[in-house]
Amino acid sequence: VGSAFVDAGRDTALCAGQRVHLAVTGLTGSYEWTPPDGLDDPTSETPLATPTKTTTYTVTVQSNSGCTALDSVTVTVLPLPVVEAGEDVVICKNSSTRLVATGGAGTYVWTPAEGLDTPHDSASIARPTTTTTYRISFTDTNGCTAFDEVTVSVDETLRIDAGADQTICAGDTVQLDAWAGSGTYRWTPETGLDDPASARPFASPTT
Repeated sequence: VGSAFVDAGRDTALCAGQRVHLAVTGLTGSYEWTPPDGLDDPTSETPLATPTKTTTYTVTVQSNSGCTALDSVTVTVLPLPVVEAGEDVVICKNSSTRLVATGGAGTYVWTPAEGLDTPHDSASIARPTTTTTYRISFTDTNGCTAFDEVTVSVDETLRIDAGADQTICAGDTVQLDAWAGSGTYRWTPETGLDDPASARPFASPTT
C-alpha cells in the first residue's frame, strides 16, 4: 500500500487584510482544514485563507482507499503600520507649506507628485496652485502598507487696498484706511504710526 504522505506547504506571512491560497500535495482524496476560521472552503484542496490573526492550519486528507495523513502550515499575520499625514492646512496663493508624515522606518510616497519638491520622502514642501488632497503611502520594513491624507487648501480670495495716496501739511495727522477683510494687519515702516497693527492707524509722518 505504501505510506500516506501530505504536505500542506511552507509557512508564510502576510499583512493584515491580505489573502493567500493554501495548497496540499501528496495524498489525494477528501480534505478537512482546521480551524475553519478565515477559510473560504475548509474542504477544498486549495482554500483561500484570510486570517485575522496568526493561525496554524492543519489539513487532514483521507484517500478513497481509506488512508489518512495530515500536515500543518502556519500563516503569520503582520500588523498594518500606522502613518499620519498631519493636519489639513490653508495657505495663500503662490505660497507653500511643509508636509510631514510620521510612520517610522520604511518607504514613503506622496501622490499626486505635482507641486511637491520631494514626493518620495516623509517630508516635502508643497506648492499647490489649487486646493489639493495629498495621499501618503507608507510601506514598513515588513512590506505592509498604510495610507493617510492631508488637504492643502489654497485661499485665492485675499485682496488688499491700502487706500488712496494723501498729501498733508507738516505737523498734521491723517488716518490711513486699509481693507483686506478679517485677519491681521502690519504697516511698515512703523515710523509716525500710532498703531502699525491696525487696519486704520493714524499717521503723523515728518517727511
